[in-house]
Amino acid sequence: MRRPLIHGIGANHRRHDTQFVSYVYRHGLTKFQPDTYQIQMKFKTTLLAPIAMAASLLAASMGAQAEVKVYTNEAEFLAAISNKGVDHFEGLPNWTNLGSPLNRTAGVHSYNASTFGSGSELYVANGFQNATWLVGWGNGNSIPWLSLDKFSSGVQAVGGNFFSQPSDNKPTTKTDLVVWGKDGSFAQLRLANETNTFLGFVSTSGLSELKLQIQQDAGIPLGAIGVSNLTLGSVTAVPEPQTYALMLGGLGLVGWMASRRKKGEADQQA
Repeated sequence: MRRPLIHGIGANHRRHDTQFVSYVYRHGLTKFQPDTYQIQMKFKTTLLAPIAMAASLLAASMGAQAEVKVYTNEAEFLAAISNKGVDHFEGLPNWTNLGSPLNRTAGVHSYNASTFGSGSELYVANGFQNATWLVGWGNGNSIPWLSLDKFSSGVQAVGGNFFSQPSDNKPTTKTDLVVWGKDGSFAQLRLANETNTFLGFVSTSGLSELKLQIQQDAGIPLGAIGVSNLTLGSVTAVPEPQTYALMLGGLGLVGWMASRRKKGEADQQA
């Protein structure tokens, strides 16, 4: 699978939130918005055969283009999905290494959570901003990754609140977030070093992985990245206006062919 190039600029430092110091040692967390994001997608195309035009037009109406759509508004994301399941990470021991991969469920859906790299660990931080966070933590030996993958069949949407806090708190340090669809489409964002913003992602082809990684100077790998209120769901594909036109065109052609056939039969009987 082709891996995306990450694009984006900007970082936004605000006041430290001392409420979370116990979770990330002496490093605070502040609210963030994605500075920029670039969505790249791989489209599927449907070829129309010249034979059986009506059937081809109707088939084309089902061949919607695939992409990973990004939502920054939680209400709009929730309105776009069905079969919603939420993982609040309740019942897990607080600030204890959980091991990786961690098998989890969100309603009827299931997935795995993992960290990568020597020394990276998976924790739960309970109580910060009235939520429970699943945290990928770099303990000084590696830059932390947090990966959500192995989604069960039917998962086409993932959303939640995300945070990133590098240990050095430098303006040049960024966090990359990439989501892959099963058809190879992807969305990529570069986030500032701040926290607790909602992001949602939808792909009609299904989702294969969501990955977060802090990008920072070599030799300073300590840091934390995490998610709370992880929401999984499905979507119902709605034909776009041009697709409706194809459907109406196909149905119109079928109706015209039927009327011509009836007229021919009437002429023969006469």
